[in-house]
Amino acid sequence: YSTLGLTTEASLNDIKQQYKVLALKYHPDRKNLSENNGLDEEETKFIEIQQAYELLRDPKKKRQYDREYHLNKYNLEKQLVGNISDYILLSEMEYDQDEDVCTHKCRCGGEYTIHMEDVLNDSNE
Repeated sequence: YSTLGLTTEASLNDIKQQYKVLALKYHPDRKNLSENNGLDEEETKFIEIQQAYELLRDPKKKRQYDREYHLNKYNLEKQLVGNISDYILLSEMEYDQDEDVCTHKCRCGGEYTIHMEDVLNDSNE
């Protein structure tokens, strides 16, 4: 999708139209013949565009690609987020007497903060 400048929501018609625009822009025949000395960036880009189009224009291949894309995206997000329901004991947290809060450093680089008032109110319920 990114090779064609599209999102996963693109229709088959969108894919076809975008392919035509990019194929005209990067097609090797549109280059000056005197510049013909091996594959350059534009020719490489044209090959990538063709490969992306061949994959996405076939509904069966597109469905399979979309399935794998979303599964990989889900797995990556799950790895980045991790387990967000970890249990943290109050004794593992640092207490700030001035603010009357307990804090715990998160793996994300942030900080989990709980006010002692909330702890005391929760234990009374």
